[in-house]
Amino acid sequence: MKKRSPLIFLLFTVFIFACNLPAGTTPTPEGSIFTQAAMTITAAANSEGQPATTPAETSTPLPTSAIATATQASAATNTPVCNQASFVSDVTIPDNTNITVNKGFTKTWRLRNVGTCTWTSGYQIIFDSGDQMNGPSSQQLTNGTVAPGQTIDVSVDLKAPVSPGTYKGNWKLKDANGVIFALSTGPFWVQIKAVAVAEADWPTIKINDTGHEVFAIQHLLRAHGHDLNVDGIYGPITQARVED
Repeated sequence: MKKRSPLIFLLFTVFIFACNLPAGTTPTPEGSIFTQAAMTITAAANSEGQPATTPAETSTPLPTSAIATATQASAATNTPVCNQASFVSDVTIPDNTNITVNKGFTKTWRLRNVGTCTWTSGYQIIFDSGDQMNGPSSQQLTNGTVAPGQTIDVSVDLKAPVSPGTYKGNWKLKDANGVIFALSTGPFWVQIKAVAVAEADWPTIKINDTGHEVFAIQHLLRAHGHDLNVDGIYGPITQARVED
């Protein structure tokens, strides 16, 4: 109903206008008037019913410099590394193993060559930082070759410090040209707990006990001039000589 009201009003206005034209004016054909009115009405109707046109979305191309930067970053990430190792396992002395103070031990790591260069006899294992524990500053890594993808057991002879405590030594590798490298995360290490020697408890020996301890006591008494049989039996005579 709202759309028809302006149309009726416009027709009515045209009709009134046609009826009131001056007499001296050249009359306009009635059909022409109504034709113009119809065209006006059609244009108005089309204008009211036509939805507004929304501009089509267009994608903005990335700057050439941004594409080039991303390509360079990807290429840098995938650049092969000549010398690099990865940790496989502790063959001996896992972390925090108890070692008696001042006692020697051998630490062995299993490493994998994950670089692109073959490790040769010119490669070395070197001490990096921390507690050296009487280990070498450097030593030959292998007397053969370790190709990319292969593993090798690397050992160093060490000695627990004289004072109880936790000790950690970091180690790396060095190639024939002096280039130092290690794992992708840093050095590999050995970590121990040096512990004091526990005092041995002396055995308690009673009358008629036998064994190696009794033989040892009797031999010791004979060496100090006591007259007794060395029979391995802790009898009254042996006990009397011990108490003298």
